[in-house]
Amino acid sequence: MFFEPRHSLLRHVLNSEALAHRWLKAIQGPRFEDLRPTLRFETMPERNLWGTDQPPLANGPVLPIAQCPQTGRPLHLHYFHDLSCVLIREGDSFWEALPAVMTLPSETLDTRIQSEDPFSPAPRLRLQPRTEGLFWSIIDHSKMPGMALESSNEAIRDILVANMEEAAEDILSAPPVADPRVHERPPSGSRFAPFSLWPSLEDYPCAHARLEAGVRALVALHARTHGMKQVSVIIQRHSPRTPWRQGSRTNQTVALPDRAGIASALRELLLAPELGFPESLLCGPDREILFKDTSLPAAGSAHEKLQAHQTLSSLLGERARAFL
Repeated sequence: MFFEPRHSLLRHVLNSEALAHRWLKAIQGPRFEDLRPTLRFETMPERNLWGTDQPPLANGPVLPIAQCPQTGRPLHLHYFHDLSCVLIREGDSFWEALPAVMTLPSETLDTRIQSEDPFSPAPRLRLQPRTEGLFWSIIDHSKMPGMALESSNEAIRDILVANMEEAAEDILSAPPVADPRVHERPPSGSRFAPFSLWPSLEDYPCAHARLEAGVRALVALHARTHGMKQVSVIIQRHSPRTPWRQGSRTNQTVALPDRAGIASALRELLLAPELGFPESLLCGPDREILFKDTSLPAAGSAHEKLQAHQTLSSLLGERARAFL
């Protein structure tokens, strides 16, 4: 897909939440119980690229308008200052945002375009978002470094339109979005999105208490069995995977020392249906702390070991045997 999935934090080191994420959060409004393939809003936002202090690239501007592969309605590309972008579909008296955040190719990550010669380096397209439209240049590394390959606004518009339609088809064929403020787990055939409005941990004190009790009991038994005096544990919320979020994800459960697979056991505990910890709390603001204790002790006596056994059994029932 031409438009990069918004997954690389290295490209926005100072702000891991894209501006398109913030905008999609802002248009969600009150809680919704239905499943939404798009997010509807009333007024098309203005394209306001504050702080554009670089001179424009040599070619452009281009304002691509594609056609939705499902409805045939006009499809617009709305982009932001940090190069994140969203596809927006026209309605009769409203607008619809397709629920995916992508990133434009830029000077830091230009993208390949098709070349007639399969053995030479592919020309690369570089885009620069500005208020008046997209400016562009094509770099042909098969000639001389920095030499621009001739093209036209119409040709670049055709490339953008074709890839907008391809991206729209992928997005609309994915499961619809559910509201985690309403559903503890995505209903069958739906998903949570990274830009969802998430419930607060304070809204689920009982679930959070079960999590803490389970973690402490599991670590106490595991540490005693494997000869550890204490274990440091950090568990964080994470942004959910989407069809456009690729690559490895930051490890959200850290246990030190991670001896005999204690971190893996903790992850299994979090996902155990018997524990009943809502998936809407596992997901959420990336790296928000769910649990942290840097000195969890091992069960030091037979009485403490028995108490930990009883705690796990009360939380997990028969499933507790898998963790003992």
